[in-house]
Amino acid sequence: MNALISQPAPRAVRPATRTLPPATTFASAVASMGRPLDFFTRNLWRHPKVFRSGLLGFSAYVVHHPAFVRHVLSVNARNYVKFEKYRYLRIIGGNGLVTNDGESWLRQRKLIQPAFNRDTLEKACAVMCGETAEVIDRLGQKPGAAVDVGEVMGELALAIAARTLFSSDVGNSVSTIRYELDLAQRLGNVLMRVPLPLYRAVPYLPVFRRITRAADRLRAIVWELINQRRASGRRPGDLLDTLLAARDEESVEGMTDEQLRDEVLTLLLAGHETTLLSLGWAFYLVARHPHVQEKLRAEAVAAYPTGGVGIAGLERLPYARAVAREAMRLYPPAYLIGRTALADDTLGDYHVPAGTNVLINIYGLHRHPSYWSDPDAFRPERMLDDEAWDPARFVYLPFGAGPRGCIGSRFALYEMQIILAAFARAFAFEPASAAEVRPSPQITLKSNRPIRLRFQRI
Repeated sequence: MNALISQPAPRAVRPATRTLPPATTFASAVASMGRPLDFFTRNLWRHPKVFRSGLLGFSAYVVHHPAFVRHVLSVNARNYVKFEKYRYLRIIGGNGLVTNDGESWLRQRKLIQPAFNRDTLEKACAVMCGETAEVIDRLGQKPGAAVDVGEVMGELALAIAARTLFSSDVGNSVSTIRYELDLAQRLGNVLMRVPLPLYRAVPYLPVFRRITRAADRLRAIVWELINQRRASGRRPGDLLDTLLAARDEESVEGMTDEQLRDEVLTLLLAGHETTLLSLGWAFYLVARHPHVQEKLRAEAVAAYPTGGVGIAGLERLPYARAVAREAMRLYPPAYLIGRTALADDTLGDYHVPAGTNVLINIYGLHRHPSYWSDPDAFRPERMLDDEAWDPARFVYLPFGAGPRGCIGSRFALYEMQIILAAFARAFAFEPASAAEVRPSPQITLKSNRPIRLRFQRI
């Protein structure tokens, strides 16, 4: 098995001690504000399991050992809630699955889970194929032009999310939604990176009023779409129908209007944002590796029909799936997961006092030399081995893990498979310039400059 390095057996958890993880220097903590990925990578080499760092009003344990990750996200997940900085996200998405916690989160998760059944996903695949074909037709009309892949994938992912949610076109709202989301992300990056609880002051500081106005406009768009459905009396069997019909098993109650709005907004925005980023990185990597593009195209020509594919057909596209998984290994959209300990706990020999913030270093795990051979190389073949992406290893976590793993993970992976295969079948593509694109960690892992490619119809 040349794609993986055998994972060392985790040490048994011993009785609680007062030993704390090794600490970083104050200078490196200051430097982390400007170059966080360098900070995580450098300290991963120094401290292969866990280290602690703090600056001003914020401190955390940074974890990149699979046994510790498993403990926090799965074994003792009830002791770890989303840490306080995630409150910022509530300004945008309300109290949806991404930001909710405790029993309220569990109830909502149970209500929403049926929306991602096989029948719904099968219908979603048809939407993905149709929307992708339309984008390919448009791009085919301007051969060789430099294309901003992020913009194209953003509009495509948003159109897919809207049609699977609402069975309707949000073409008139796409530019508004994307503008408001980008604005909120740029300003929110300040809140997430500055080691002070500024999110508490957001409603009162003029500099952040644009965030609240952006959130208001996004909620208004979602409300209009929900109200249009209710007024029409239509029941097209999409995700919104499932959410409207969802009932709690015990109380037989559905969602309140506020819960419905927050969950729809969460599904619409979170799903499209992470997918467009993953696709952007995937296209960038494939364009820079012609041998990968050739293999991807050969598979697509043989197995991706012009009319698109369903779930069964996706099984004939394993290399497209491997490309998607490998792109998310190198550039996971959610590169960190934050939790806070409710009660005292232990991670191996280390004491975790109540109130400790714990950061799961997904970016570091995905490039950790103890778990991946040649970890910085783009090698989709490694993902053809099921063990590589097996969630039970807790070293590959693009969708999180444990009870709070991403509810839309299959949806996202199907979407990436379909888009990658369809584009590879239709186009040869290459970088529009030699400029290097690097990751720029914000709330999600964006690129430091637009990813521009040239698409030539085959």
